[in-house]
Amino acid sequence: MEDTIIYYGFFRSADPENPKLLCKDPELLSVYGMDKIGKEAKLVLSVLMDDKDKSLLRLVDIGPIYVSPDHEAGIDDASKFFPYNFDEMDGEIKLWLAQQEIRNEEDIGAEYELYEGDEGIIEEEYSSQDQQQVPAN
Repeated sequence: MEDTIIYYGFFRSADPENPKLLCKDPELLSVYGMDKIGKEAKLVLSVLMDDKDKSLLRLVDIGPIYVSPDHEAGIDDASKFFPYNFDEMDGEIKLWLAQQEIRNEEDIGAEYELYEGDEGIIEEEYSSQDQQQVPAN
């Protein structure tokens, strides 16, 4: 069965006319959270059809929401969900994670931000054991 799956991805919906990639990695779904993913999100598969191999019939037995009606429509649908540059596509969740990382870096930088003309001293706290006084002679 693994040999017959060409591409897969998690999309906002199963509508080939409006494909919006969420991610390619199922683990990212839990990071993003179901409240952001929504109930309409779907796993979309692009598979090779082989009339001799009946294992694909097991997929149909599961009851998918949509199956391309024929070979030609399948190629058209696959090109919409999985365009030539699909391997380079990140998806909504990876873009969101990258934005979160940038925001976190900006928040850390803002803690120590100095403006033009400002002078700053970063003080470090030492415990009393770290502060050693040299006896005066």
